[in-house]
Amino acid sequence: MKNDNVIAVVEKGLGNPVKLRILRVLASEPGSAFTKYELEKRTYAKPVSLRKNLRELVSIGWVEELPYLPRKYRLNLQNEVLKHLLDFFKAVKYI
Repeated sequence: MKNDNVIAVVEKGLGNPVKLRILRVLASEPGSAFTKYELEKRTYAKPVSLRKNLRELVSIGWVEELPYLPRKYRLNLQNEVLKHLLDFFKAVKYI
């Protein structure tokens, strides 16, 4: 990925506290998938904000939307930028 693309993705991915809380919750159980309702309860995000931020995290490939009913979400542990971000979160004890 070119440096300009990485910058754009990181800025979009870390644009606000709700995204950070979503990533933190998903990273707390990396093998698990969560519904929007579960994420709302764990992040204290309002439904509209959660949907918007989840959509953006899915669009940049940091979060996967699974084809269950209801939809479930989990981290995309194959994404290289996300792997580095999770390493940083661990280093600073965010997760």
